[in-house]
Amino acid sequence: MALVAAIFIVVAALAGFPRAAVGVVAGLPVSLFNFWLVASVVGDRPGLTPRQMQNIFMRRALLRLAISIAVLLVSLAGGVEFLFGMAVGLSVQMFSSIFDFIRPGGRNQMVL
Repeated sequence: MALVAAIFIVVAALAGFPRAAVGVVAGLPVSLFNFWLVASVVGDRPGLTPRQMQNIFMRRALLRLAISIAVLLVSLAGGVEFLFGMAVGLSVQMFSSIFDFIRPGGRNQMVL
């Protein structure tokens, strides 16, 4: 995930969008937290029914969405360039999963 973020940061900086690069850097910790928030409930949990696990997962997914929306609204104060970088930073986990999936020799399954 850090490699994908570094690529986005370098591309934004070289393209002349330093505020977008800063937005990616600022969005990365939130992206990592959002990933942990959902990934920590995936798996076998003894004592919980599948329905209870689904409820926990959905609450975490909605919380993740709310956090992302709040962060994007706050980043509006930094301008459109920063907002775009923040959106990319929040999406780094998704991009790294996609790149890992399509990479030759990569995983044969998607991960959260």
